[in-house]
Amino acid sequence: MMSLTDFDGIFAMEGTVHLAVITVPSLASVGPVKKALSKKLNTGDPVVYDWMEILPGLLQSIQMDLASGFIMYLILIIVVAFSILNTFLMSIFERTREFGVMMALGTSPGRLMRIVMLESAAITVLGMVMGMILGALVTLYYQRYGITIEGTADILKQYGIPERLYPRLSLLSLLAGPALVFVITFLSSVVPAFRIRRMDPVTAMNHA
Repeated sequence: MMSLTDFDGIFAMEGTVHLAVITVPSLASVGPVKKALSKKLNTGDPVVYDWMEILPGLLQSIQMDLASGFIMYLILIIVVAFSILNTFLMSIFERTREFGVMMALGTSPGRLMRIVMLESAAITVLGMVMGMILGALVTLYYQRYGITIEGTADILKQYGIPERLYPRLSLLSLLAGPALVFVITFLSSVVPAFRIRRMDPVTAMNHA
């Protein structure tokens, strides 16, 4: 494998090389490197190909995996949203008498709504922070030591992928999921909170 800084040596080999492989630090560098090489060669032969042209099957597999992953993520989001909504609704039902007493003592429904939403936000943030720390530690561990999936070595070799895979922790991967969960939690807490506004203090205090 050659690095980007070594590709000048290709042009000093006087036609003795029939293939040269260049590695770049990231996927974002593939396009600019290909453009720079093509411009420097400025001929029809040799030809510069990127990995998507050499391994179209791998590109299709990645696209299929992204599509299926998006569908599974969407299903997971729906399940999480309904689970959170059910939890908040049950919390409101179980605390109906408590809310009735507080309203009878002069607490306004609007203030009760803010209390409920603040509680849900605090619980969500606490869970998010704990999950982010645990997830980051696990990802950093496998980022250093890699993950080996048994029985996939032969399949991965067909695409030039090493048997041991190394995940990479990024700010986007760390914050995207928790941010989405926070939005879902906030929206799920709005519906139960509005039930408080319609509560009658006397009826709520007599709630079994």
